[in-house]
Amino acid sequence: MKKLRKRNIAALSAAFALCVTACPVCAGNVCAEEAESGAVTDIDVSKLPEWVPNDFLSSLEFVKEHGTTLVKDNLICIVKKRSGRLYDDYTFSTEISENYSDDIVFSEIFDFDIPQTADKSDRDAYEEYMLYLNNLGIDEYLLAEYQPDVSYEVIVFAPSCAGNLDIGLVKYYKNGEEAERKDLSFEITENGITETDLFAWLPDCRKEFNELFDEYLKCYTYENYVVFCGTPFHCAGYSWKNSQNGTSRMKCISDTRITEEDVYPLPPGSEPHEILVYAPAGEGTVEMTWGEYQKSVDDSYRQMDKGFFSIDKNGNITEILQENMIYPLYGDCNNDGKTSVADILMLQKWFLGKGKLTSPVNADYNMDGKVNIFDFTELKGLLTQR
Repeated sequence: MKKLRKRNIAALSAAFALCVTACPVCAGNVCAEEAESGAVTDIDVSKLPEWVPNDFLSSLEFVKEHGTTLVKDNLICIVKKRSGRLYDDYTFSTEISENYSDDIVFSEIFDFDIPQTADKSDRDAYEEYMLYLNNLGIDEYLLAEYQPDVSYEVIVFAPSCAGNLDIGLVKYYKNGEEAERKDLSFEITENGITETDLFAWLPDCRKEFNELFDEYLKCYTYENYVVFCGTPFHCAGYSWKNSQNGTSRMKCISDTRITEEDVYPLPPGSEPHEILVYAPAGEGTVEMTWGEYQKSVDDSYRQMDKGFFSIDKNGNITEILQENMIYPLYGDCNNDGKTSVADILMLQKWFLGKGKLTSPVNADYNMDGKVNIFDFTELKGLLTQR
């Protein structure tokens, strides 16, 4: 996949007005670098709002304050950190909904430039130099030994029509395999622009994390999601473990790590915050337990938090007491409170593609985490013996 090339396309209107006209919903994606440029004109960067990053330092400050995206003044600004470029470890691509490929009004990559060392005898110049390093989070002695391999890509959209704008920020290994991906989506209407993806509320910078979560190692409900946040000691080999019980299940749809945005990688022993987001996989009640464990060490598991939740048929989540939990009756495929021939028939029809399971959790008779012919055989054997 090709890299997104540097370019400035289209001209901003003086008022940055959102021109909303009738247009079909986005039908596909194109890479930013492959989009037709149309009438290309260089824009005057000074005409952009002051909050749009225009160099490496302002890009760094943007990400610390807002994370990856900011919607303001009828514009969408995306700032993507790029690392591993000096030695061609990775390639990068930005996928854009086809209808909006010509709506990029500014696109630039700001590389980190090593500042020229100031003479300590010139007090004012040296203080200015040290202030600049401090704003970047750089130690002058470390800078002398290690050149940071980081840059920021800034992309600004001025959507020209109503619809849905989807953007994929993708990082690839040398062999072309996908290393990281972040999908963003925005709804554009006559009333303005609304971010509609998970990161519209999910933090992707330390500031947003601290504003949303008042405690670590704790689970929360947020809209129709269950969220757990914590700081596992990955450097010591620890990982999160989530176990579930009940008549429903929750599926992890996002695992986000939040670090202090800096020019240098985290020092040894430092750990990012981690946010796990779960969405309902079915109606019922579910008990969720989180803990951390060390794969190479026996009896290293430590429980961190536990929650009990009820999910209705519309996917709405309510936190409940343990006494209100309903636990599975394995084999009760139709969820009528007993195991009978009716469950065998329902499971058989499901295998043939002629019906649905009322309770997929209960259908996992041998509790191996999946429903297959072995559950059918064992359940049938049990009922035959009665």
